[in-house]
Amino acid sequence: MNYGGVLDINSLWGYKLYKEQDNWEDCWGMVDGGTGYEGKLEFAGGNNIAAPEPGLYVADISISGLTYKLTKINSVQYTGLNDNWSLTEMNVTDLPGVYTATVTKSANTPWGVKVLINENWDIAFGGGNGYLRLYQDGFDGDNDLENGTYTLTVNLCEGTYSYSK
Repeated sequence: MNYGGVLDINSLWGYKLYKEQDNWEDCWGMVDGGTGYEGKLEFAGGNNIAAPEPGLYVADISISGLTYKLTKINSVQYTGLNDNWSLTEMNVTDLPGVYTATVTKSANTPWGVKVLINENWDIAFGGGNGYLRLYQDGFDGDNDLENGTYTLTVNLCEGTYSYSK
């Protein structure tokens, strides 16, 4: 089972991955030799996952493979709108993980819009119905919009996207 998302990490002592909220027994910790950025996990492991430098990270967690990997977010781009696949930088906001861009819809997008991290096509979010998903096809909704100018907002920490006039 794999999980992917964005975390705003600022920890002095590291952290563990818990199966359920308020269940402090069922968790995964770091195997010796791991770092704050990648390593192996063990169920009921005694070691916290080491704390990385504070910041916003894409977390790629494999429970079945017992691994974790964090990628620091330095920039966010969107691509695919109007079937234009050049990368357009999104603007950071005051809220951690929230990025915006003024976009003009003028044509259909046959493959959906994608949100890339650090200009890396291998770390991209797609999804649907307003929800972002790591490693998914481009998200939907832009073909339903009338031609015009909108604000595209993505909240990477909550895993959502929206268009507003």
